Amino acid sequence: MKFPTILLTSLLFLSGCSQQNAFTKFELSQEQEAAMASVQSSKIAYNDKVTGVVSVIYLNEVYPTSYNKEEYFLLYFYLKEEQKEIFDPTILEHRDLQLMLNEDKPLKIKQLSHNNRFSHLSGTQSKWSRYYLVAFQEQSENTLSLVLKNGEYSSQNIVFRKNEE
Repeated sequence: MKFPTILLTSLLFLSGCSQQNAFTKFELSQEQEAAMASVQSSKIAYNDKVTGVVSVIYLNEVYPTSYNKEEYFLLYFYLKEEQKEIFDPTILEHRDLQLMLNEDKPLKIKQLSHNNRFSHLSGTQSKWSRYYLVAFQEQSENTLSLVLKNGEYSSQNIVFRKNEE
């Protein structure tokens, strides 16, 4: 008689927890859910050795009413060996890394602090990463291929698809 009572009690306790999972306690806003669905990352390599990581959120999917005339991205990256910046074509000062979208250079680049208005989207606020808001000319193609590179460093293509429901 002891064994069935212990078994039933154990099953009762375990079944009470079975309806929950690791995400039950998380409360994400609609923007955070869209950002988590959009975020993509790539390793940054130098001479076939991984030296950093870049992550990108396609803001047109997260905020379609605010970001819709051009292609907007939140980009954050880390390089462990050197502190490189992204090349900004609007200023004459040379920057090392080029960001290209479908072989096009950015129209606007704004460096952000580690604690910025998009921090809640990325889930990270590390002081060792560099954060940028980047705008490109609106693309007619539905496939957006983004790459961070220069002569030495390169990420893999990060591909986004526009207008997908």
